[in-house]
Amino acid sequence: MTPVSVHCAAKYIVDADSDYDLKVIANLYAADPPCDVTGSDQDGMTLVLCHATGFSKEIWELFLQHFFKRVNADKKLKIEAVYSIESPNHGESAILNEDILNTKYRNNCECSGLPWTCAIPAQTPTQGEPASTPKPFGVS
Repeated sequence: MTPVSVHCAAKYIVDADSDYDLKVIANLYAADPPCDVTGSDQDGMTLVLCHATGFSKEIWELFLQHFFKRVNADKKLKIEAVYSIESPNHGESAILNEDILNTKYRNNCECSGLPWTCAIPAQTPTQGEPASTPKPFGVS
């Protein structure tokens, strides 16, 4: 099988509105070499990936590397797009929402003594690097 690398082809910010007051960031992922995908193919699937608590949207990158390799080899699965959405209180989304998380949502959920506004680092550690410890906003 040909080696496949994965990269964030685009980053989208979903702005807050009257129904939902937090911003959310999503990455659109692409493979290199590109998967056989045509924009007009009605059979192509869009995958929307979400992470668990304590992770960031980038957690899917290693999986996607293997997934796209399989898609390129198999040719039966048609993928239109792959998005990874970040929780509004994690990673880069938490940084965008810092003010409202520290005010309106500050006391909504306190787990293990850390406020809900505890930001999880936006970067997933590379292999061999230790993960950094999450810190609440305002703590150096």
